Amino acid sequence: KDDWAIAIYTGPSPTKLSDPPDIDNPVLTAAHVTDVEADFVADPFMVREGKTWYMFFEVLTRSTNQGDIGLAESPDGKAWTYRKIVLDEKFHLSYPYVFSHDGFEE
Repeated sequence: KDDWAIAIYTGPSPTKLSDPPDIDNPVLTAAHVTDVEADFVADPFMVREGKTWYMFFEVLTRSTNQGDIGLAESPDGKAWTYRKIVLDEKFHLSYPYVFSHDGFEE
């Protein structure tokens, strides 16, 4: 489990992706999670608001052995900073589909 991480790949199609030279992959690992002890991070979903990218993703929290939703931010979609767990329920959370409502800027 602890080998799971989040990386960014680019390419002309989903079948022709590569590790970009200007991105230090993986961009997020369990070691980046600072507010809980995490076994892994997975299932990222991103949205851009203004000039900031937001990534929501599953964090498997070791003490509960359940998924919580974490948040990371990036100014460019390449370098990411972990912020915190933003959703923690009594049940497992994963695949945080995200969208913007009222006020989305391109």
